[in-house]
Amino acid sequence: MSDELELFIRDILGKVEEEAREILEKAHKEADGIIKAAEEKARAEAERRAREVIDMERRRILDTEIRRIKGEKAVLKDKILNNLQGKILKLIEEKIQERTKDVDYYGFLYKLVREAVLELGENEIVVSANTRDLEFIKSRNDDIRRKIREEIGIDVNLELGEKINVIGGIIVRNKSGDKVFNAVLDTLVKRVISRNIKRIVRRLGLISQNRFVRLLYTMFSKISDNIEIEASNGKKVLLHPCKNIYSLTTESGRIDLICEADNIETAIYATIGKATSRKIEEFINVVSSKLAGKEYQKIFIAFSGSDEEVKELLHEHDIALLTRKELFNIDRQVGSKIFE
Repeated sequence: MSDELELFIRDILGKVEEEAREILEKAHKEADGIIKAAEEKARAEAERRAREVIDMERRRILDTEIRRIKGEKAVLKDKILNNLQGKILKLIEEKIQERTKDVDYYGFLYKLVREAVLELGENEIVVSANTRDLEFIKSRNDDIRRKIREEIGIDVNLELGEKINVIGGIIVRNKSGDKVFNAVLDTLVKRVISRNIKRIVRRLGLISQNRFVRLLYTMFSKISDNIEIEASNGKKVLLHPCKNIYSLTTESGRIDLICEADNIETAIYATIGKATSRKIEEFINVVSSKLAGKEYQKIFIAFSGSDEEVKELLHEHDIALLTRKELFNIDRQVGSKIFE
């Protein structure tokens, strides 16, 4: 029962992920705007000061804004997950009411009754459900009893119980009421979401920047054969098994992953947000200053994608852009199961 429900709900998760992504991308865009505004404010306030004072003021303002953004992001994460759960429940209810061919809800309902009989080990049971499902059980009582008798050899007496306010599913008791089988969809959906919470938050990008980089480290370390990927900006990328992976942080910026392989090295900048000119230029500057004299394949990973205006900058500096889609593809090919 739980496996079938999980597949049922995971199918719906895929249908509502896009809306959740749009909410998250909007939040990332707002966060980038706040950071940009903070930078401009810092420059305006400190333009007459010495360079080191400007840098100090800039860092102070940015640190304040970033701490606030992180707090807002935590609130946003809870809001998105609650919204996602509500969307799933609503879509399940709509599919049940529509009685579409792709969702055999009443077949599923029968399986719940059958499992309840097996679980309780009783041939006298009382079934409680919402009005719609009680009507179905009442109209199919003889068929349900016959199928249960044929499939598991129990001649069950099925009695209708009280109506309960749920979107679907059943609560089954024995006649004495001391044994209960609870298969209410509202509760089961929450249980399935809880079991899949890591997958959901990763696929929606509801993770910290540091966590995102650690997951990428795990994924790239699992590459055992060369993998050719077409980047989001059309550039072909050949990923190699990494003999060594490390990061590089400087005062002017960072490189999140440097992958050393046979005869080639790859420099990777990663952001859970969108690719922006500021982030790309930071990446270019660090590669130019710290990796001078070496040939590097350059990859910019932006989980939330990019605006068209940065594509030319990426092309100019021969940088491949990988987004959510390409990461999911790599994840499947290497079997790291980070996003699946």
